[in-house]
Amino acid sequence: MFNIGFSEMMVIGIIALIVVGPDKLPELARTVGKWVGAARRIFADVRAEVDQQVMMDDIIKHNRAIMEMDAIPPEKKPEHDPAGKAQAPEDGPVQDASTGADDLEAERPAAVRQPTTKPAPDRIH
Repeated sequence: MFNIGFSEMMVIGIIALIVVGPDKLPELARTVGKWVGAARRIFADVRAEVDQQVMMDDIIKHNRAIMEMDAIPPEKKPEHDPAGKAQAPEDGPVQDASTGADDLEAERPAAVRQPTTKPAPDRIH
């Protein structure tokens, strides 16, 4: 908490022993310990209160975002697909890969086109 090492504690203990004396040093140590414990409890309570308030603020922001999403008309909401499939863009439907291939084949030059019928198998006699 105060980042005090062992050497600093020894210096403070020696000074306290000289100033207070050996008779009252244990009583002083108990009093200081009580005050430090009380300060730690207060700091822990304040930290817990701040953490709780920050968590509540995050929950409130999240709830507001959900409420705003519910207030958006259905035609303006982004489409949600839990299965992970592609959604249709707003300018037209998504073409299936099998139907799109026919359209692409028709656009190719005749020299590049794939034959539409299978050639007859060669017969070996």
